[in-house]
Amino acid sequence: MCNVSPDVATSWADLVNDSTPTNWVLFVYQSPGEVVVAGKGTGGLRELLTQPSLQAERICYAGFRCTAIDNVIGVDGTLYTSSRRQKFVFFTWIGDSVNAMQRGRAGMATNSVKRVCQPLHLDLTVSKAEEIVESSITQQIIANSGAHRPTSVEY
Repeated sequence: MCNVSPDVATSWADLVNDSTPTNWVLFVYQSPGEVVVAGKGTGGLRELLTQPSLQAERICYAGFRCTAIDNVIGVDGTLYTSSRRQKFVFFTWIGDSVNAMQRGRAGMATNSVKRVCQPLHLDLTVSKAEEIVESSITQQIIANSGAHRPTSVEY
């Protein structure tokens, strides 16, 4: 069983609230089985990836907001309509130096964290910042968008 701090849900609610500037949140798994807020900010994905909590020996959970843009071009070649939808990307960070026992605990904690981190549109598991690439995330968001497929994503 994992104890997810109530501040985690509050921070995620701040992230998904369009009227707040918060566009990333970061949570840290602490032994024994507690997840707490490590930070949040307004500098987007690039700022999130510079956070000192994202270390090879840590287990973290994070989310960020991006905007999917759907531009529809008319038959005459001009912009017919454009829509912008917020997308929320969640990722589990299990650093390369995390041992097998901690990895198992992280697996159980992940479900507890994701229960309070809703909505989310994309769920990733990574072990280093180099695995979080905007172009790859854009492709996954486009592929998972169904009928309202965006033409681009802003980070």
